Amino acid sequence: MANSPHRELPLDAILAPPARPPQAMVAAMREGGWFGPLGIVRPGENGKYELICGRRRVAAARAAGWTSGGFVLATRCDAALLRLRENACRDDNPAAAYRDVLALSEAGMSYTEISRATSITRSQIAKLMRLRALIPELLQRLEKGEISANLAFEAASLPEEEQAKLAQDERPTIPKVRALKTARLKAVNPPPIPEQDAPPQEHIALPEPALWQAILQLAQDVRDGIEPPERLVNMILRSR
Repeated sequence: MANSPHRELPLDAILAPPARPPQAMVAAMREGGWFGPLGIVRPGENGKYELICGRRRVAAARAAGWTSGGFVLATRCDAALLRLRENACRDDNPAAAYRDVLALSEAGMSYTEISRATSITRSQIAKLMRLRALIPELLQRLEKGEISANLAFEAASLPEEEQAKLAQDERPTIPKVRALKTARLKAVNPPPIPEQDAPPQEHIALPEPALWQAILQLAQDVRDGIEPPERLVNMILRSR
């Protein structure tokens, strides 16, 4: 983060998640044996600063009685990269990672560039970006931990009107999402009419846009390494 300035900031203005500080660090800070910035922050609202990294150092400074400390100010992209690097090996809620990847993508970075900068694979990035199709209500529920990550990824392939119904459900589940998908496929690809009931010499054209949309989505997931090729083959065979 070249050109990122250091700034003395009051600890009351730092929004940091709770952390248990190492006692050795607390003792060093009380004795004046700590040098350098406490962490990296980016400006937030109402004069506050969001802590990107350094939560144990901030917790130790507070425990040592400090009222202010030095911090590095980060840009929006710096902050997103730092969060992604810090959480690359954790199984955290993917909503925050999605927002960071989206910010980097909108800033002009390709999936390959984001992958190189964060050690997150391209397939993981592509999977996170599937949440772009999620309606805001479901994304908020994901952020709050009210729905699972797997359910969110499944729901992202549904049309917005069906996602809206799911968002109103107090206890949405993956089977409910798959039931909506199955009903949608049946609606666009109903069972064939028995020969005795079919109009003579008339070809019945069945609408297939939703089915092909599902096949296309699965093909993209196979290309990005998210789904195995066998699942795509099985879907195509079942659609015949």
